[in-house]
Amino acid sequence: MTVGSLVGASVRRKEDPRLVQGMATYVGDISLPGLLHARFVRSPYAHARFEITGQGNLGTDAHFYSWNDFKDSMSFKPLLKGLPNRPFLADGEVRMSGEPVGLVVASSLEQVYDLSEKIEVKYEPLPVAIDPEEAVKPGAPKVHAQLDSNLVRVTEEGDRADVEARIKASPVVVEQRIYNQRVAAVSLEARGIVADYNRGTGQLTIWLSNQAPHLSRSEFSKVLKIPEHKIRVIAPEVGGGFGSKIMVYPEELIIAAAAVKLGRPVKWLEGRSESMAATYHGRCQIDYLRLGATEDGIIQALDLRLVADIGAYASDDAIFIPTLTTTMASGCYAIPAISTRIEYVFTNTTPTTAYRGAGRPEAAYFVERIIDELAARLNMDPVEIRLRNFIKPEAFPYKSATGALYDSGEYASTLQTALDLLDYPAMRQKQAQHKAEAGGKLPARLLGIGIGSYVERGAMGFENAVVRINPDGSVSVFTGVSPHGQGSETTMAQIVADTFGIEMDRIEVSHGDTKDTPYGQGTYGSRSAAVGGSAVKITALSVKDKIKLLAAHMLEAAEADIEMAEGQVFVKGVPNRSVSFEKVVRAAYNPDKLPPGMEIGLESSRFFNAPDVVFPFGSHVCALEIDTETLDIKILNYVSVDDCGTVINPMIVDGQVHGGIAQGISQALYEQVVYDQTGQILSGSLMDYSFPNTRLLPNMQLGRTFTPSPRNPLGAKGIGESGATGSPPAVVNAVLDALRPYGISNLDMPLWPDRLWKILNDATGKA
Repeated sequence: MTVGSLVGASVRRKEDPRLVQGMATYVGDISLPGLLHARFVRSPYAHARFEITGQGNLGTDAHFYSWNDFKDSMSFKPLLKGLPNRPFLADGEVRMSGEPVGLVVASSLEQVYDLSEKIEVKYEPLPVAIDPEEAVKPGAPKVHAQLDSNLVRVTEEGDRADVEARIKASPVVVEQRIYNQRVAAVSLEARGIVADYNRGTGQLTIWLSNQAPHLSRSEFSKVLKIPEHKIRVIAPEVGGGFGSKIMVYPEELIIAAAAVKLGRPVKWLEGRSESMAATYHGRCQIDYLRLGATEDGIIQALDLRLVADIGAYASDDAIFIPTLTTTMASGCYAIPAISTRIEYVFTNTTPTTAYRGAGRPEAAYFVERIIDELAARLNMDPVEIRLRNFIKPEAFPYKSATGALYDSGEYASTLQTALDLLDYPAMRQKQAQHKAEAGGKLPARLLGIGIGSYVERGAMGFENAVVRINPDGSVSVFTGVSPHGQGSETTMAQIVADTFGIEMDRIEVSHGDTKDTPYGQGTYGSRSAAVGGSAVKITALSVKDKIKLLAAHMLEAAEADIEMAEGQVFVKGVPNRSVSFEKVVRAAYNPDKLPPGMEIGLESSRFFNAPDVVFPFGSHVCALEIDTETLDIKILNYVSVDDCGTVINPMIVDGQVHGGIAQGISQALYEQVVYDQTGQILSGSLMDYSFPNTRLLPNMQLGRTFTPSPRNPLGAKGIGESGATGSPPAVVNAVLDALRPYGISNLDMPLWPDRLWKILNDATGKA
């Protein structure tokens, strides 16, 4: 390919040939001599005491383990002060359906499945708490008997008295209860681990489907009491994670402990139904909002009460994610006063964790929903209410009432671009004409238009990178981020190729192996490019400085006059006074060619520690129609205009936006994890858990504005979660826009046809 400015170019992904040809390696592909297979025995009850009463005839080369076999050898300390921790295998009591009570290990997959069915467990069912609002009422069954209540923690921020006073003084007050339902990650590849312990060297090697291998290594070290330098974690190809694979799960710790105990490799691959029940879920918030505004639509104050269903056990993410929601409660708007309250509730359900966007989509959803309700109350166009309240460009950096320090933004610009792409005036005119033709009767189809303007936060923490130019002129890049679909091998290579002025084909990017890569924090929170890419950038620049110093010596020129492009290193303004990139590299490995005091080789390692998070933003606009007989929803036009700062690869950005929008539309219309009153999961397989195929998704018009962040050397803001943040409110607001003439002002996701049928028919008196 032609060498030039590669940052901003739509370069084909380096990863794809091995992926599309089926030549990539996943955890399921790992096979080692003496490999044992594992399967967990799981509880069919959501809450019960239990006793293992029989193991059957395991035969040779098979083993059964309970918590008693591990609890003395594994470090088991409370995860969060004052909250009960989760045993890695249940210890006499289960608190969620699918909780593992034992582990069977055998020499073949068929054998381990047969033997696990023969384990005899006696259960004594206990009362359950499923609904988080019911779970905190007096007399509700307690998930953890030693606690006083299922309401385990309450946090409050903001001056509630001031906010209440402002709301009471406002001529317009809007209140809503907004539910963000429980969803499953449903990654292409479920969880998986292969653990191999070498008793001779004391080395534990783990292949893990995980988003953060270095953080995982630290967790394995802490729990198994093995020094980190004796643990190697390899995240090979990971078929999706969406946040659910950031953490290390109890099952994975038990598999590693079993490998240490046996001195043989042990493999566990999660089944799909197993995954639906046991892999931690996302979202699951109930938000109560009160908003005060003036008669011309200027917001005065917002009060938020957030009920967070954290499932049967608390995790760091379950506690942290609602705080991200409250931090982003201002959305894109200059709201002068906000008070928030988070109520964390235990239920007899699967614990919750990060899911694409992790707290920020929840905030964008309720903010955009109540903004539309305010517009409807004032009989004002939803666009106008947004424009009146957007944070103005000159206000940045802007500190919100919740303490978030936004870096940069042009919110009106993205919204206007989206409206232009949709031709908003023409669509509103079509809607009005459609309504007039119905003559006051319920038409066969209803037309609705919805907006989802959002701002989210990401790119937190630090990353480390190593850039090494080999003697032949090839470049090895090592990064601590661990991609699982983000295309980081390509974007990192683009950054380095652009810095050195060489072809991307010379560059290999390595990640996911704690033995070979520098310590990093992994891939989540839209941080791969903004943090990981920035680390690669500053590291490549430090190597470039050494190249320029050496080239200046070779060309007898000032270092400040040296430039690099098209595979050449030359003197500024004198292109014919040059030396090839390869010749400079070879000289770097020849001590006789180096200037005095210069070290041999071309290699550098640098950390980039983000000074603060960044704030991607955008506006999504959805036009749809509802069939009033079947209540099927058809999206006619979908426009997304996003601003992620500097774009490294537009094609990859588009792909990330497409995927995020698909997940957001899916949450709005199709997905929900459902439990019955006994705690049994009713959506426990892909026969029962709905999500769309490509035929159910619309064509998407994508636009982009560019507002670089001042908080990293690339000016990047991240894009991986933006599509999932802007799309749910755009879709639901569009449906509400169509139904508001019939007195319908609030709907809970997902908007299943049967739910809409009952609501619409109740509203029109036809039920």
